[in-house]
Amino acid sequence: MITKYKANQVDMIGLLHALNEPVIKKGKKYKWTQHNSIEFDRNMWYQHSASRGGLPLEFLRIFFGMNDIKAINFITENYDSLKVHKNDNQQQVQFKIPTKAYSNDKAFFYLHHFRNLDKEVIRTFMNNGLIYQEDKTDNVLFIGKDKVGEIKHIHKRNTHDSKFRVLYNETGSQSEYSFNFIGRSSKLYVFESPIDLMSYIALNKDNWGAHSYVALCGLSNIAITRLLKDYSQLKEVHLCLDNDLPGLEASYNIEEKLIDKGYQVVISPSTFKDYNEDLKFSKGLPAEPGFNEPAMKLYDSLTHDVLKETLELRDVTYNELSKSFSRFLYSYKEHEPVSRYTYKALFEAATLSSKLILQQFTHLETNLTIDELKERLNEKNNYHIYINVNKNIQNMTYHLSQIYDLFKKRTFHSKEDKLNIIKHLMSFTNSLVYTHVFLCLEERKNQNERKLY
Repeated sequence: MITKYKANQVDMIGLLHALNEPVIKKGKKYKWTQHNSIEFDRNMWYQHSASRGGLPLEFLRIFFGMNDIKAINFITENYDSLKVHKNDNQQQVQFKIPTKAYSNDKAFFYLHHFRNLDKEVIRTFMNNGLIYQEDKTDNVLFIGKDKVGEIKHIHKRNTHDSKFRVLYNETGSQSEYSFNFIGRSSKLYVFESPIDLMSYIALNKDNWGAHSYVALCGLSNIAITRLLKDYSQLKEVHLCLDNDLPGLEASYNIEEKLIDKGYQVVISPSTFKDYNEDLKFSKGLPAEPGFNEPAMKLYDSLTHDVLKETLELRDVTYNELSKSFSRFLYSYKEHEPVSRYTYKALFEAATLSSKLILQQFTHLETNLTIDELKERLNEKNNYHIYINVNKNIQNMTYHLSQIYDLFKKRTFHSKEDKLNIIKHLMSFTNSLVYTHVFLCLEERKNQNERKLY
């Protein structure tokens, strides 16, 4: 693994390319297509809308949720293609198609025996020129073609017999043409990686060739946009990204954009961490769990503790709730380790908010039990709306302001006022609990990654 100093010296354009994120050149500057307020210059970036900038590791931490260890490891894996600063327009970088090996035997063996993919599915992709084995290295190459069949994108990964660990996009690849298969139906299935795409097909083989599929080779939605533009029959998009925080958050962001454009969208994450893990499980092999299971367990445990603590509280006021939430805002620092004061403030605010809910029901002459309150708070089916912590904070601030208006600006509260207070307190409480859950899960993930290195 390279040093932190070396990691921060890599070229930002090359780094975006390795992430399969497109950039455009405007004048002498490069800009990120996904966030056009961000400019790049050699190994530096600057976001004008937020008046902040920095070096590659900070960029990966802020925009891709990687801690330093994961970011350095990612750069290490792609270092050979990143270490030279590229000042030419990305579209002018020469795209070289690697030489094919004499046979695809090792790639086929790896995909079938090590990744459990279906033989017929592998053969179909190989026969269509979408997968082949690289000469000398024995890497498996996943080919992305445009509408006329010209190769525009190559995603490389090592096999069991490769000399080095490889997982990146070939220099000069065009992100909008990542690994894809086009059918006749109106359905487009979207995945993060080619392996996940083929795993899904292995699990759903009936008439699979009638549909269209694309592997983003990352989380950028630019390939979806290109396919929807090139193939007018595509009307229904199934987002089958990984069952983890980045995958789920990307799914809901992409869904919002596509619905605005009139497309039908179905979010279909894997049961386990990704569809290759689902495939392993279907064959009786151990599988890595997805996000839902640990998240729901933690949600249940935390909700139980919050409501248990609520029983011990005397009547509370809006001012106490507001001060508690302020302590959270003061202690929470984005992209920094979460302190115990942050968790304590979240927990305290959740108990105070829960107590205020019970008090409002009492004013409505309804004595709600703790179990009844737990049932009303249950948002397991809608947990996705709380995945983004920054949006949670915005929503909590909004709900608190609405509660303030109702509490402080009116001397008499009608039944409708009280019901509105309860509605905002319910959303506020769930945002607090889920923020606690997601911060905790992210911290656990980072700790596990540190153990690996």
